Amino acid sequence: MFYKTALATSVLLLSSGIAHAETTYRIGITQNNVGVDSYQTTYESAFEEAAEAAGNVDVVVLDAGGDVARQIGQMQDLVQQQVDAIIIWPTNGQAVIPAIRQAYNAGIPVVVTNSKIAEAGLDFIAAFSGPDNVQQGISSAEMMCDALGGEGQIVQISGQPGYPGYCTGHEKGG
Repeated sequence: MFYKTALATSVLLLSSGIAHAETTYRIGITQNNVGVDSYQTTYESAFEEAAEAAGNVDVVVLDAGGDVARQIGQMQDLVQQQVDAIIIWPTNGQAVIPAIRQAYNAGIPVVVTNSKIAEAGLDFIAAFSGPDNVQQGISSAEMMCDALGGEGQIVQISGQPGYPGYCTGHEKGG
């Protein structure tokens, strides 16, 4: 339900700021890696449902497959298509900044979702929609420590290098 509410809000927010309600809007979304992540698959489905429910939103749904070069190309394609807005779930929070800047310079609002981009790109986005990964990590660590009662061993399983959630956790928590 959270995903549907967040996506519906994003779709309505973007469409309300662009023109009148009788206009049809084209919103592009490029995701990190839908094929291997059920979370992203659910997000994509909820996005499509929210757009359909809005009634005046056409979507261009793209999957980068975890490939940052592909995602940059997808961003460039969406700019060439002159979509009304772009939602990006970044594969690499630093590498996608030039593509986000290109959309910004073309007057296309960009919403970054789920994984933050590097600070250097924040001036080029309209909004961020997603979790506070650092706080989630802190809360998870505290729950683990409480559950273990001071006993046991903990193993850290790292994510994809360059992926914003992975980088943020290592920068903040080590």
